[in-house]
Amino acid sequence: MMMLLKVAIIFLVFVIVQRTIYKFYHVIEYYIRERVGLFWNNFSENLKELNRTAFRIKGGNFKTVYLIMVFFWFLIGLLFSGSLFIGLILLLMGMFLPSFLIDMRRRRRASKVESQLVDGLTVLCNSLKAGLDLVQGMETMVRDMPPPISEEFSLVLQEYKLGATLESALFNLRSRLKSKYINILVTAIIIQRESGGNITRILTRVVETVREGYRLDGKVKTLTAQGKLQSWIILGLPWAMALMLTVVQPQFMMPMLQHPLGLIILGILIFWQFVGMIVIKRVTMVKV
Repeated sequence: MMMLLKVAIIFLVFVIVQRTIYKFYHVIEYYIRERVGLFWNNFSENLKELNRTAFRIKGGNFKTVYLIMVFFWFLIGLLFSGSLFIGLILLLMGMFLPSFLIDMRRRRRASKVESQLVDGLTVLCNSLKAGLDLVQGMETMVRDMPPPISEEFSLVLQEYKLGATLESALFNLRSRLKSKYINILVTAIIIQRESGGNITRILTRVVETVREGYRLDGKVKTLTAQGKLQSWIILGLPWAMALMLTVVQPQFMMPMLQHPLGLIILGILIFWQFVGMIVIKRVTMVKV
Protein backbone atom coordinates (compact mmCIF):
# COMPACT_ATOMS: atom_id res chain seq x y z
CA MET A 1 0.00 0.00 0.00
CA MET A 2 2.77 2.42 0.90
CA MET A 3 4.58 1.55 -2.32
CA LEU A 4 1.49 2.35 -4.38
CA LEU A 5 1.08 5.62 -2.50
CA LYS A 6 4.69 6.61 -3.26
CA VAL A 7 4.27 5.71 -6.94
CA ALA A 8 1.05 7.74 -7.09
CA ILE A 9 2.72 10.74 -5.45
CA ILE A 10 5.70 10.58 -7.83
CA PHE A 11 3.37 10.30 -10.83
CA LEU A 12 1.30 13.23 -9.55
CA VAL A 13 4.45 15.33 -9.09
CA PHE A 14 5.56 14.44 -12.62
CA VAL A 15 2.20 15.47 -14.09
CA ILE A 16 2.15 18.76 -12.17
CA VAL A 17 5.69 19.65 -13.23
CA GLN A 18 4.99 18.67 -16.85
CA ARG A 19 1.78 20.75 -17.02
CA THR A 20 3.46 23.71 -15.34
CA ILE A 21 6.38 23.68 -17.78
CA TYR A 22 3.93 23.42 -20.69
CA LYS A 23 1.82 26.32 -19.39
CA PHE A 24 4.70 28.67 -18.56
CA TYR A 25 7.00 27.47 -21.36
CA HIS A 26 7.47 30.86 -22.99
CA VAL A 27 8.15 32.62 -19.69
CA ILE A 28 10.67 29.98 -18.58
CA GLU A 29 12.32 29.94 -22.01
CA TYR A 30 12.69 33.73 -21.97
CA TYR A 31 14.12 33.67 -18.46
CA ILE A 32 16.65 30.95 -19.26
CA ARG A 33 17.70 32.48 -22.57
CA GLU A 34 17.92 36.13 -21.53
CA ARG A 35 18.27 36.27 -17.76
CA VAL A 36 20.51 33.33 -16.87
CA GLY A 37 23.23 34.43 -19.29
CA LEU A 38 23.07 37.98 -17.96
CA PHE A 39 23.10 36.69 -14.38
CA TRP A 40 26.20 34.57 -15.04
CA ASN A 41 28.05 37.54 -16.59
CA ASN A 42 27.14 39.73 -13.61
CA PHE A 43 28.15 36.92 -11.24
CA SER A 44 31.62 36.68 -12.85
CA GLU A 45 32.07 40.45 -12.69
CA ASN A 46 30.97 40.49 -9.05
CA LEU A 47 33.52 37.78 -8.23
CA LYS A 48 36.26 39.92 -9.75
CA GLU A 49 35.01 42.94 -7.79
CA LEU A 50 34.92 40.87 -4.59
CA ASN A 51 38.51 39.81 -5.14
CA ARG A 52 39.63 43.40 -5.80
CA THR A 53 37.88 44.90 -2.79
CA ALA A 54 38.13 42.19 -0.11
CA PHE A 55 40.70 39.49 -0.84
CA ARG A 56 43.14 40.87 -3.45
CA ILE A 57 44.38 37.43 -4.42
CA LYS A 58 46.65 37.63 -7.46
CA GLY A 59 46.43 35.40 -10.50
CA GLY A 60 43.70 32.83 -11.03
CA ASN A 61 43.80 31.41 -7.50
CA PHE A 62 40.78 33.35 -6.26
CA LYS A 63 38.23 31.02 -7.86
CA THR A 64 39.89 28.06 -6.13
CA VAL A 65 39.80 29.85 -2.77
CA TYR A 66 36.19 30.84 -3.38
CA LEU A 67 35.13 27.25 -4.15
CA ILE A 68 36.93 26.02 -1.00
CA MET A 69 35.02 28.59 1.09
CA VAL A 70 31.70 27.56 -0.49
CA PHE A 71 32.43 23.86 0.17
CA PHE A 72 33.36 24.77 3.77
CA TRP A 73 29.88 26.26 4.29
CA PHE A 74 28.36 23.06 2.88
CA LEU A 75 30.34 20.97 5.39
CA ILE A 76 29.24 23.20 8.27
CA GLY A 77 25.57 22.75 7.35
CA LEU A 78 25.95 19.02 6.84
CA LEU A 79 27.89 18.35 10.08
CA PHE A 80 25.89 20.55 12.46
CA SER A 81 22.41 19.76 11.12
CA GLY A 82 22.90 16.24 9.78
CA SER A 83 20.71 17.17 6.79
CA LEU A 84 21.87 17.25 3.19
CA PHE A 85 19.17 19.81 2.40
CA ILE A 86 20.50 22.31 4.98
CA GLY A 87 24.00 21.76 3.62
CA LEU A 88 22.84 22.53 0.09
CA ILE A 89 21.07 25.68 1.29
CA LEU A 90 24.26 26.92 2.96
CA LEU A 91 26.22 25.99 -0.16
CA LEU A 92 23.94 28.12 -2.34
CA MET A 93 24.07 30.97 0.17
CA GLY A 94 27.85 30.86 0.26
CA MET A 95 27.99 30.76 -3.52
CA PHE A 96 25.60 33.59 -4.41
CA LEU A 97 25.30 35.81 -1.32
CA PRO A 98 28.62 37.71 -1.81
CA SER A 99 27.79 38.32 -5.47
CA PHE A 100 24.30 39.49 -4.51
CA LEU A 101 25.64 41.91 -1.89
CA ILE A 102 28.18 43.41 -4.30
CA ASP A 103 25.53 43.76 -7.01
CA MET A 104 23.18 45.44 -4.54
CA ARG A 105 25.93 47.82 -3.46
CA ARG A 106 26.68 48.67 -7.10
CA ARG A 107 23.02 49.36 -7.82
CA ARG A 108 22.71 51.62 -4.79
CA ARG A 109 25.77 53.58 -5.88
CA ALA A 110 24.42 53.88 -9.43
CA SER A 111 21.07 55.06 -8.03
CA LYS A 112 22.82 57.75 -5.96
CA VAL A 113 24.78 58.89 -9.02
CA GLU A 114 21.53 59.06 -11.03
CA SER A 115 19.88 61.19 -8.34
CA GLN A 116 22.80 63.65 -8.54
CA LEU A 117 23.14 63.59 -12.33
CA VAL A 118 20.77 66.47 -13.08
CA ASP A 119 22.57 68.83 -10.67
CA GLY A 120 25.97 67.67 -11.88
CA LEU A 121 25.11 68.20 -15.54
CA THR A 122 23.68 71.62 -14.70
CA VAL A 123 27.04 72.57 -13.17
CA LEU A 124 28.79 71.18 -16.27
CA CYS A 125 26.53 73.16 -18.63
CA ASN A 126 27.11 76.38 -16.68
CA SER A 127 30.87 75.80 -16.86
CA LEU A 128 30.69 75.31 -20.63
CA LYS A 129 28.61 78.49 -20.99
CA ALA A 130 31.31 80.32 -19.03
CA GLY A 131 33.90 79.38 -21.67
CA LEU A 132 35.52 76.25 -20.23
CA ASP A 133 36.05 73.10 -22.26
CA LEU A 134 34.56 69.71 -21.42
CA VAL A 135 37.45 68.45 -19.29
CA GLN A 136 37.61 71.70 -17.29
CA GLY A 137 33.84 71.55 -16.83
CA MET A 138 34.18 68.03 -15.42
CA GLU A 139 36.86 69.29 -13.02
CA THR A 140 34.45 72.00 -11.84
CA MET A 141 31.71 69.39 -11.36
CA VAL A 142 34.07 67.17 -9.36
CA ARG A 143 35.03 70.11 -7.16
CA ASP A 144 31.47 71.38 -6.55
CA MET A 145 29.44 68.16 -6.34
CA PRO A 146 29.36 65.71 -3.38
CA PRO A 147 30.16 61.99 -3.64
CA PRO A 148 29.51 59.60 -5.26
CA ILE A 149 29.13 61.47 -8.57
CA SER A 150 32.27 63.48 -7.88
CA GLU A 151 34.23 60.28 -7.21
CA GLU A 152 33.06 58.66 -10.45
CA PHE A 153 33.94 61.63 -12.65
CA SER A 154 37.19 62.03 -10.74
CA LEU A 155 38.11 58.53 -11.90
CA VAL A 156 37.27 59.60 -15.46
CA LEU A 157 39.62 62.58 -15.18
CA GLN A 158 42.38 60.46 -13.61
CA GLU A 159 42.24 57.96 -16.47
CA TYR A 160 42.30 60.82 -18.97
CA LYS A 161 45.32 62.45 -17.32
CA LEU A 162 47.17 59.12 -17.23
CA GLY A 163 46.98 58.83 -21.03
CA ALA A 164 43.63 57.23 -21.81
CA THR A 165 41.32 58.91 -24.29
CA LEU A 166 38.25 60.66 -22.94
CA GLU A 167 36.05 58.24 -24.88
CA SER A 168 37.60 55.16 -23.23
CA ALA A 169 37.38 56.80 -19.79
CA LEU A 170 33.67 57.47 -20.38
CA PHE A 171 33.18 53.90 -21.58
CA ASN A 172 34.70 52.67 -18.31
CA LEU A 173 32.31 54.94 -16.40
CA ARG A 174 29.38 53.40 -18.24
CA SER A 175 30.58 49.84 -17.60
CA ARG A 176 31.10 50.55 -13.86
CA LEU A 177 27.68 52.00 -13.17
CA LYS A 178 25.47 50.23 -15.74
CA SER A 179 22.97 53.10 -15.68
CA LYS A 180 20.75 53.97 -18.61
CA TYR A 181 21.09 57.68 -17.86
CA ILE A 182 24.88 57.47 -17.77
CA ASN A 183 24.62 55.56 -21.05
CA ILE A 184 22.62 58.44 -22.56
CA LEU A 185 25.18 60.97 -21.34
CA VAL A 186 28.21 58.99 -22.60
CA THR A 187 26.58 58.32 -25.98
CA ALA A 188 25.70 62.00 -26.44
CA ILE A 189 29.23 63.18 -25.59
CA ILE A 190 30.92 60.62 -27.86
CA ILE A 191 28.62 61.43 -30.80
CA GLN A 192 29.25 65.15 -30.32
CA ARG A 193 33.03 64.63 -30.27
CA GLU A 194 32.91 62.55 -33.45
CA SER A 195 30.40 64.56 -35.50
CA GLY A 196 30.53 68.01 -33.91
CA GLY A 197 27.74 70.22 -32.62
CA ASN A 198 26.92 72.53 -29.75
CA ILE A 199 27.92 70.55 -26.65
CA THR A 200 26.11 72.95 -24.32
CA ARG A 201 22.81 72.52 -26.14
CA ILE A 202 23.27 68.74 -26.31
CA LEU A 203 23.94 68.47 -22.57
CA THR A 204 20.92 70.70 -21.87
CA ARG A 205 18.74 68.25 -23.78
CA VAL A 206 20.34 65.38 -21.88
CA VAL A 207 19.46 67.12 -18.59
CA GLU A 208 15.83 67.43 -19.69
CA THR A 209 15.74 63.78 -20.76
CA VAL A 210 17.27 62.55 -17.49
CA ARG A 211 14.94 64.71 -15.39
CA GLU A 212 11.84 63.44 -17.19
CA GLY A 213 13.04 59.83 -17.14
CA TYR A 214 13.84 60.01 -13.43
CA ARG A 215 10.36 61.40 -12.76
CA LEU A 216 8.74 58.57 -14.72
CA ASP A 217 10.91 55.99 -12.91
CA GLY A 218 9.72 57.34 -9.56
CA LYS A 219 6.10 57.13 -10.68
CA VAL A 220 6.52 53.54 -11.91
CA LYS A 221 8.22 52.53 -8.64
CA THR A 222 5.34 54.03 -6.68
CA LEU A 223 2.71 52.19 -8.74
CA THR A 224 4.50 48.82 -8.56
CA ALA A 225 5.70 49.04 -4.93
CA GLN A 226 2.61 47.30 -3.52
CA GLY A 227 2.88 44.39 -5.97
CA LYS A 228 6.58 43.91 -5.24
CA LEU A 229 5.97 44.00 -1.48
CA GLN A 230 3.19 41.43 -1.78
CA SER A 231 5.44 39.19 -3.88
CA TRP A 232 8.22 39.29 -1.27
CA ILE A 233 5.73 38.51 1.51
CA ILE A 234 4.22 35.60 -0.43
CA LEU A 235 7.63 34.20 -1.34
CA GLY A 236 9.07 34.56 2.15
CA LEU A 237 6.10 33.46 4.24
CA PRO A 238 6.50 29.66 3.74
CA TRP A 239 10.19 29.79 4.63
CA ALA A 240 9.53 31.97 7.68
CA MET A 241 6.89 29.52 8.89
CA ALA A 242 9.24 26.57 8.28
CA LEU A 243 12.01 28.30 10.23
CA MET A 244 9.64 29.09 13.11
CA LEU A 245 8.42 25.48 13.26
CA THR A 246 12.02 24.22 13.14
CA VAL A 247 12.91 26.37 16.13
CA VAL A 248 9.72 25.81 18.16
CA GLN A 249 8.92 22.17 17.29
CA PRO A 250 11.95 20.61 15.55
CA GLN A 251 10.47 17.09 15.76
CA PHE A 252 7.78 18.18 13.29
CA MET A 253 10.27 19.47 10.68
CA MET A 254 13.15 17.01 10.94
CA PRO A 255 11.28 14.17 9.15
CA MET A 256 10.71 16.47 6.17
CA LEU A 257 14.42 17.31 6.02
CA GLN A 258 15.56 13.71 6.42
CA HIS A 259 12.93 11.57 4.68
CA PRO A 260 13.10 11.24 0.84
CA LEU A 261 9.41 12.08 0.49
CA GLY A 262 9.95 15.28 2.49
CA LEU A 263 12.84 16.26 0.23
CA ILE A 264 10.59 15.69 -2.80
CA ILE A 265 7.96 18.01 -1.28
CA LEU A 266 10.63 20.64 -0.63
CA GLY A 267 11.81 20.30 -4.23
CA ILE A 268 8.26 20.89 -5.46
CA LEU A 269 7.98 23.93 -3.19
CA ILE A 270 11.24 25.40 -4.49
CA PHE A 271 10.17 24.80 -8.09
CA TRP A 272 6.83 26.55 -7.61
CA GLN A 273 8.52 29.40 -5.76
CA PHE A 274 10.89 29.79 -8.71
CA VAL A 275 8.01 29.83 -11.22
CA GLY A 276 6.04 32.28 -9.07
CA MET A 277 9.06 34.57 -8.76
CA ILE A 278 9.44 34.67 -12.56
CA VAL A 279 5.74 35.36 -13.15
CA ILE A 280 5.50 38.08 -10.47
CA LYS A 281 8.67 39.75 -11.75
CA ARG A 282 7.29 39.78 -15.28
CA VAL A 283 3.99 41.28 -14.08
CA THR A 284 5.60 44.04 -11.99
CA MET A 285 8.39 44.86 -14.46
CA VAL A 286 7.63 48.08 -16.37
CA LYS A 287 10.21 49.48 -18.75
CA VAL A 288 10.40 53.26 -19.15
